[in-house]
Amino acid sequence: MISPYLAILVVCYGHTVRGLMCQECRGDPIECRDNAVTISCQDFPNDPDSDQICTSRYTWSHGIATVVKGCKARSSCYSDASQSSNDCAGRNEPDRFCQCCCEEDNCNSLMIGCAAHAECSDPPQLPNGIVHCDKPKHAGSKCNFSCLPGFVLIGQQNSNCIRNPETGKLNWDGAGQTCAPHIVCGPVPSSPRNGLYSCRNVTWKHPDGAYLSTQCTVKCNVGYKLSRTSSSPSICQRNGFWSQTNPLCVPLQCRQLSINSGRQYACSNSNNLGSICEFHCNRGFRLLGSRVISCVLGRSRQLWTPQPPICQLASCRPLNAPSNGKMECTDSHFEASICIFSCDYGYDLRGSITNSVTSTCVVNDTVPLGMWTQPPPVCSRVRCYPNPTENKHLTVECTDYNNADSECTFRCEDGSDLDDTALDVVSSTCLDDVDGDSIGVWGLYPFPTCSRIKCYPSLKTHDNGQVVCTDVNNLGSVCSFRCSSLYDLAGTTLDTVSTTCLRDNTKETSVGVWSIRPHSCAIITCPVLEGPSNGNVSCSSGNDVSSKCEFQCGPGYSLNGSQIVECRDLYRDNDQYGEWSDPTPVCQRDYCPSQDYDILTVTRHCESLDGVFGVPTGTTCSYACVEEGYFMRDTYQTSIHGQYAVKCMFSKRWDRPVPRCLPITCKRLDIPEHGSGISCTRENVYHSKCQFRCEVSYRVSNPSILTCVSDGSDDDGIGIWDNEVPTCVLID
Repeated sequence: MISPYLAILVVCYGHTVRGLMCQECRGDPIECRDNAVTISCQDFPNDPDSDQICTSRYTWSHGIATVVKGCKARSSCYSDASQSSNDCAGRNEPDRFCQCCCEEDNCNSLMIGCAAHAECSDPPQLPNGIVHCDKPKHAGSKCNFSCLPGFVLIGQQNSNCIRNPETGKLNWDGAGQTCAPHIVCGPVPSSPRNGLYSCRNVTWKHPDGAYLSTQCTVKCNVGYKLSRTSSSPSICQRNGFWSQTNPLCVPLQCRQLSINSGRQYACSNSNNLGSICEFHCNRGFRLLGSRVISCVLGRSRQLWTPQPPICQLASCRPLNAPSNGKMECTDSHFEASICIFSCDYGYDLRGSITNSVTSTCVVNDTVPLGMWTQPPPVCSRVRCYPNPTENKHLTVECTDYNNADSECTFRCEDGSDLDDTALDVVSSTCLDDVDGDSIGVWGLYPFPTCSRIKCYPSLKTHDNGQVVCTDVNNLGSVCSFRCSSLYDLAGTTLDTVSTTCLRDNTKETSVGVWSIRPHSCAIITCPVLEGPSNGNVSCSSGNDVSSKCEFQCGPGYSLNGSQIVECRDLYRDNDQYGEWSDPTPVCQRDYCPSQDYDILTVTRHCESLDGVFGVPTGTTCSYACVEEGYFMRDTYQTSIHGQYAVKCMFSKRWDRPVPRCLPITCKRLDIPEHGSGISCTRENVYHSKCQFRCEVSYRVSNPSILTCVSDGSDDDGIGIWDNEVPTCVLID
């Protein structure tokens, strides 16, 4: 039995299969890693470049990652892997490309890249120390670190060669060993009160102390901090002493509270963190704020919360003397102070009929701020209401607005008159009625009013024209009249007429008079149209401007001229009369074109005939053959019985063509036996006479002459000979 550990060598067609085992799969990297199969690659002893080694190709396209693993010729694999865009750093990023080659069993089993490093690199040198490693430095190899006499090892004593599961690289773990001088400081400093020391490098602590560079850091308890004279950490120095031996943890503190303005307080732990302080005020003061506060830890510093209160003298809000008045107080705005208010001359205390008002500051134990028994009064000027104001037509002038003793004069502007008086100016004075309400009365009220002089009627724009006035219908207003495009001003040839509103000197009223009577607008008209002879006319709007009239003729007549005419104001002469766009058309008789016929054989008779223009429409013409011996046929070679009628239609066309008259013909004659010939006057047509001749020794039997005559029915155009064809008989 062959051992399973023996390599299998198979010779197939000039190449061998050797035992290098590789992973084979294709597709998603994770599924490929979990479902890959192990295959054996091929070996070519005479061509090492063709030997197959393990390969892994990783790509990312359009958001989808794909990996292909298997065997590939050595030269081809390394050639592809040498591309500049090849990146097998193990990063799973879009658009990455990685193709790697490796020559160890299952070295392409990683999800990305290959386990291409067969051994760890040499470990770093250890100054003042010795490094001893297994050889070769494969995965699992170990290195031992030790220091020379007088030095101590800082770091791990052993380091192992391990493989990174992501990149497949072999590296030493626990690197960074150093050999430090054999210096020992005294014992580790003891932890301060309200704090605790924590030291690094305690693994290599000497029984009598700690080695060089050992660091011990102080962490103070909650509510404490290192004092300004302390530092952290404490380090074992080259001189064999600790850099800091007696650090202190001191309490965290809020700012120191002060005593002022009658404020007193008592605290549980001074101003240290967590201390609670209670405040009270001296007699005559009121506490503003919280009575109890605490020192707490804030975001960046310690603070009192809530804010420390203050003590204020018991008082009311400060008062001010009223405008146009004065104030006198016994003790400013403090408790029990009495303030007396009065107004200057010409002003009254609003809401009071007395000359002064008194208010006292009262403070109770429930609130720190007192209240005045009366609010500050207001000194108001005696004024009359309403305040006279100007308007569009009234002018007001006052000596002191609407204040007492102010005199206001009223007058109207030009074009207006004061109502209910013949005066040009009136006045009213503001009087004090001395009732303590600061409101006086006007000597003349209601105030006078002004009315504007106007003309009537008020001119307005209407549908057929436009009126534009400079100031409506008020005195002096100029109104211009203009008519719309289809109208003219009545009674004038002007396109615009103006009238002015004037004062009527004959009357003492505010009604004026227009300088001329307002004009009206009349629609422009054209002469009345009448329908043409043998026709009629219809109009859209009679003979008014813009009206369109359409002419039509009766049957057998055609319109000569414009079919549609429009009433327009062609001359723009403002005479209210327009002009038609075209002359009135006439209806002319229609004629059919002349028909040509053979006057030698055909005769025509028409009901009506115009020698100049031809045959009028509606006329019927009868055709007949000129003489006997002829028959009539139409264009279609159809025989016609009797007369043939052709009518001139209203479309100015004949209803059918002119007929033809053809002569009657008899059957052609044959020369009889022993005959010498036939002589005819008109061959075989109607009235032709044919004489027969015989050979010598023969004579014509009676009759010798035949005539082509009618058979009594000319419809078929065929006649008959009046006798039988003669024969030639032998002369006895």
